[in-house]
Amino acid sequence: MLENAIEHWNYIVPLVVRPESEADFEQLVSHLDALLDRVGDDEHHPLIRLVDIMSDAVSAYEAEHFREPMGKGIDALRYSVANDYPYITNSQVAFSSYKS
Repeated sequence: MLENAIEHWNYIVPLVVRPESEADFEQLVSHLDALLDRVGDDEHHPLIRLVDIMSDAVSAYEAEHFREPMGKGIDALRYSVANDYPYITNSQVAFSSYKS
């Protein structure tokens, strides 16, 4: 088993180490998405441990590079809209309050 891992290490390492750049991160996320398509929600799938390793690497990179600011709920919503939907400008977003 070890000999196989050594022989194929160049193919394995990008999947199991923490990304060093945004390009590495995007590639890892793409590979993780493809793996999740294959594994689905089968927690007994032979590749589920690889999903866990890759997910941990993605989460660690996100925690270090994509921190969300602390603040009020409306600030979090504005931040989310600005980052997840950059084509929407502040002037297009109307926040209103209502009474229950």
